[in-house]
Amino acid sequence: MEARKRSKGEKTRAFIKETARKLFASRGFKEVTMKDICEACGLSRGGLYRYFGSTREIFEEMFRELAAGNEKNFFSRMENGESARQILEDILEQGCLEMEDSKASLSLAIYEYSQVSRSDFWEKQVQVSHQKWIRFLEYGISRGEFNKVSPEQITDLYLYAYQGVRMWSVIFPMKPEVSRHITDSIREILLPREPGNSPAEEMDAVKETGPAGREK
Repeated sequence: MEARKRSKGEKTRAFIKETARKLFASRGFKEVTMKDICEACGLSRGGLYRYFGSTREIFEEMFRELAAGNEKNFFSRMENGESARQILEDILEQGCLEMEDSKASLSLAIYEYSQVSRSDFWEKQVQVSHQKWIRFLEYGISRGEFNKVSPEQITDLYLYAYQGVRMWSVIFPMKPEVSRHITDSIREILLPREPGNSPAEEMDAVKETGPAGREK
């Protein structure tokens, strides 16, 4: 019985966060109230406050879970010995989709929240993202799959370009080729090329392999 209650509570908590995420994406952080979330979730005020005490608490937990989930996926794939090139392709393709989907962007909400939140929260989130990318790039370099570049420089280049496009896409429509220019540039920098092959041709070959770099 206790386990069922906990499971139901976890599902409700997850539902609240997902519903709030959509509101934050469409309205920003400042315009979303606990009343808005109550109505969108179909919960009473007491029902919502049973799980969260404020929009700030919901917002922070969303990002902590997102960062933890991404980090776990990154590291588990590396621990399983998957091809760094394949992991890179998956990351860049997902990044393109996110940069092109302005309606799902939380960049405006992040900016607004940064104005009212403690600065160390976002500093920690940035540190987690940087450390994750640096470790991944070192992994690819150590396996001979990436060129010998500065992991710190490539991490800054991609993460800030990615966030910049997501922020600007909230203000005005971004051309799809912008995100492709960014991801193609990362491929150009990282991937060793066979004579005569373009970055696109190199990644076409990667797509034909399985998670561990084996032919499908």
